[in-house]
Amino acid sequence: MQINENLNSLLPEFPKLLAWYTQQQSKPPTIDNLPEFHLWVVAKSLRAPEAIRCRVWSEAIAEIVLSCTSILESVVETDRLSNDLGVSLCDIYSKLAESAIRIGEGPKAFKALQTLADQTELAAFRFLSAWTALNINQLATCISECEKVNDPFAPIHTLLGQAYLESGLAGDAIDSLKVAIQLSPSDPLPLVQLVKAYMVTGIQVEAGRTIDKCRKLLGPNIEIECLAAMSIMSGPSRTDDFCARTLTGLENFLILQPWDFEAFALAFELAAELNSKQWAEKYAKLVDLSEIEHPLDLAKQVASILKKTGDRQWHDISRLIIDKTLALTKSTLQ
Repeated sequence: MQINENLNSLLPEFPKLLAWYTQQQSKPPTIDNLPEFHLWVVAKSLRAPEAIRCRVWSEAIAEIVLSCTSILESVVETDRLSNDLGVSLCDIYSKLAESAIRIGEGPKAFKALQTLADQTELAAFRFLSAWTALNINQLATCISECEKVNDPFAPIHTLLGQAYLESGLAGDAIDSLKVAIQLSPSDPLPLVQLVKAYMVTGIQVEAGRTIDKCRKLLGPNIEIECLAAMSIMSGPSRTDDFCARTLTGLENFLILQPWDFEAFALAFELAAELNSKQWAEKYAKLVDLSEIEHPLDLAKQVASILKKTGDRQWHDISRLIIDKTLALTKSTLQ
């Protein structure tokens, strides 16, 4: 039996699960077979239109909890069935939570995921409930959910660090993120968050060291180079080597994506901060304005940066930008 999937169905993203769901259509599992019923419901939710998707799976969770004295064993079996079909149960619920948040039903999704976490005491479900709370801006609730996990689960400590950071508790964030890094040293996410925490607290040297660790893990990465540039401009505690690595990293990115307006503006501002006319000229030659909707805005931003330098010798660099802007304007008018 062929199912005509609606346009916003998520089920086709999981072909094996879709095939299994299709096979069950003639005789769907009942709640008497709880693991298969659970998997059926989440598959049905993935297939449902987004407007009703959260209601389908959140109501099903309430029904499953009421019908089962000990849900943990059932959930573990459901996850085993799901993994046999190429996706974990937590990954499915992550998709469903994202969908709920997108249409403003994050609070309902949070309550359902919190129920699963409470009933199973699984760190993965607690992470999902905390992550949902974070993404609906319930920072205190996110922190509370994370603190319920006693297992050495790195994603929880990373999420807790992010929630602390967004709550203005940068010191607590640093402590949590260091734990996450110890538990999962190859994960770049807590390192990136740690850079932000160090920058907020003004610990510029440690921010730079952590950025270099990120570079080793991630290789060329514009987010890291932008953080590096902001770190350099945040204070005087910077080394020549670190500055050179950052200038080069931004150059390499602009070679690949010369139309990136924000990367260029930041790179240019960094060159001005370091009083490096040579690097500013490199960036000015690299930038491609053809895909920028309002190139004059770029020219104004560059002019503002140049004005801060107070050095008239930089005006020939502004001329490069102006000439590119005028050439583009002329080609548009023709």
